[in-house]
This record gives sequence, C-alpha cells and structure tokens, in this order.
Amino acid sequence: MKNLISIWLDGLPPSVNHLYKFANKRAYINAEARTWQKYAANAIKLQRDKNKTPSGAPVSVFIRFISPNKRRWDIDNRLKSLLDCLAKAAIIFDDCQIHSLEMRRENIKGAQAMTYIEVKEI
Repeated sequence: MKNLISIWLDGLPPSVNHLYKFANKRAYINAEARTWQKYAANAIKLQRDKNKTPSGAPVSVFIRFISPNKRRWDIDNRLKSLLDCLAKAAIIFDDCQIHSLEMRRENIKGAQAMTYIEVKEI
C-alpha cells in the first residue's frame, strides 16, 4: 500500500450536528465549520505531493481522534467534514474511493484535542 498522507491536525472536526445552519429553507455550512475545514484542507495540501494528482484508486483511511475529556459525542458525526477536507485538498476525488475506513477515539485527560489522518492507496 502506498501512503498518500499522514498528518496530525489541531482540534476535532465539527460534528454533523454543528456543521450546518439553516435559512430560507436551505442548509449552509456555518462559519466555524467552514474555518476548520479551510484550516484542515490547507494543512493537508501542504503535506501532500504537489506534483501528484489523485489517481481515483481505492483508498484505506485511518482516523484517530484525541479528546481531552470524556464528554459524550458520536464518533461518526465527525467524519463527514473530515472526508470533505480530503477531497478539497486533492488527496482523493470523492468519498466513494474509500474502501476501508477505521476510526478510533481516545480520551486523554488534559491533552490537546487533535485529529490524525492516514490515507493509503490500496
């Protein structure tokens, strides 16, 4: 398997519950979520091979969330925003390329909230 990206990001991605705001019968990504997505996509772009475009090949994704407390939240609610960042950063074309997905959540008291992403071509 060829490693496409391995990166630590500050913070946790916004959950789907906090991703959208609604106005005039339409859904919009809110400003806070848009800011985190822009930060994450830019950080990922800086780490990727600038001469390589996404191949469209199937990929495996591993995600590790580090949470500083035991507050309850659903691990899958943080996924949408993060996968969108991979497409915006041109690591993948679309979520449909993901053939394997593993997520892990760790509560480490006093730690900084962080997200680790590793994407490999299968």
